Amino acid sequence: MQKNAPILFYDGHCNLCHRIVRFVLKHDKKKVFLLAPLQGNTAAQRLSQEVLNADTVVLLEGGAVYLKSKAAFRVLKRLGFPTSLWSVFGYLPGLLTDLGYDFIAKRRYRLWGKRDFCDIPDVADQSRFLP
Repeated sequence: MQKNAPILFYDGHCNLCHRIVRFVLKHDKKKVFLLAPLQGNTAAQRLSQEVLNADTVVLLEGGAVYLKSKAAFRVLKRLGFPTSLWSVFGYLPGLLTDLGYDFIAKRRYRLWGKRDFCDIPDVADQSRFLP
């Protein structure tokens, strides 16, 4: 894992977010991404309070912070073929793609449920998770 690897921050209480994390782990063949819950120490140390209050997926990449659909499309692009094909939707206006993102995000707990704790990652993936 590279020292300045991109970090994908996710809602540690959200079942949908946990499914997305498992998807990233499965499709990130080059092991590009590190993962950290928004409720953890890494997020508290590396993200501003404003970003933490945004209640969205966050990608910290090369010192830049990406939120919502912009973060999702950047992750998809880095996952490689064929998953990266979905990143073409990132060329749509952010206002439009964020509307779709917000629609799902507002309903994520109701549709997929909520948990009180983060899953413990598989031994093979533990080095990719930050506190």
